[in-house]
Amino acid sequence: MTEEVVEKGTEAAPDLTFVPEVAPENITKTAFEQRMEDAKVAANDAFWAKVAEAFPETTTGDFPPDAAFVWNSTMEYAIKIWVELNAPEAANLPQKEEVEEAAGADG
Repeated sequence: MTEEVVEKGTEAAPDLTFVPEVAPENITKTAFEQRMEDAKVAANDAFWAKVAEAFPETTTGDFPPDAAFVWNSTMEYAIKIWVELNAPEAANLPQKEEVEEAAGADG
């Protein structure tokens, strides 16, 4: 059985490696995104400090990059849910009264 070799960059095997470069200084965050990022960093530091405190025999703070990605995404999701439930005005979400008013106008 022979495998067919397809040249990269052809219609059969498009070159998907191109990623447009965006300079970090050109990425702007909203005030909410910055507050969320600051909270996430502070919570992460506090969490790992408590873990290290509970396991004083550890000698390093290694954590795999793929698990760190999942951890950070999960923390961001948790913060968004918490803010939506407890301070929707912080994320410029509709207030309860606005939602009820809109629902009443439709029904």
